[in-house]
Amino acid sequence: MSILTGLDKVYRIGIAITIIGLAIVASHMASKYGASVPSQPEAVAQKHTPPLDGSASETPKPITADAPLRTVQTQHTHGRVASQATDRSQKTALSSMSDGQRVVLKHKLAAYRGSTIRLVLVGNDPHMFVAFEQLKDIFQDSGWNIQDTRIGLVGEAGGNFPNGPYMTAENISTPIVTTVYSIFSNIGIDLPLVPDAFGGPGKPCDVVIVVH
Repeated sequence: MSILTGLDKVYRIGIAITIIGLAIVASHMASKYGASVPSQPEAVAQKHTPPLDGSASETPKPITADAPLRTVQTQHTHGRVASQATDRSQKTALSSMSDGQRVVLKHKLAAYRGSTIRLVLVGNDPHMFVAFEQLKDIFQDSGWNIQDTRIGLVGEAGGNFPNGPYMTAENISTPIVTTVYSIFSNIGIDLPLVPDAFGGPGKPCDVVIVVH
């Protein structure tokens, strides 16, 4: 009986020693490896922590599928606006027509001989007077009917009176008006087509050119 009691005590002591040993091993491993592996929330927080030197961290901008298209559209729009802005500056003033341009105008306008044009000279500018006389010569040689109107004072024009020579008509969308405008424009002469503009006194006609 005493032998069995002694063995039981030894058995229990062995179990206690084993449990204590396992506890010590577990505590040692936890202290060694647990601190080196940050928890997930800490890792996420460290990812977004700004630099210690105070400089702002740079976050990459998202790339979207339509970003290249917007760039192309912007470049195209800017190019178009720039082209429109420089279009008239690249053309020849009506008062500076070359001999070659006048020859081309006579040739192209002759296809519409019999049409009627009203040429209006406003003011006394000598350069505009030369341009006015050149226009009369061009349309006369092309077989057009000409109404010659001269107004001494700009104030008599009134209404819609753009600055510089221009072309107008009672209806600027008629084929003869758009054709004549295209003829001047295609050879590089600056003569804008203006709707509802002053056209001077006279009988009904196909096209009006006001020089001033």
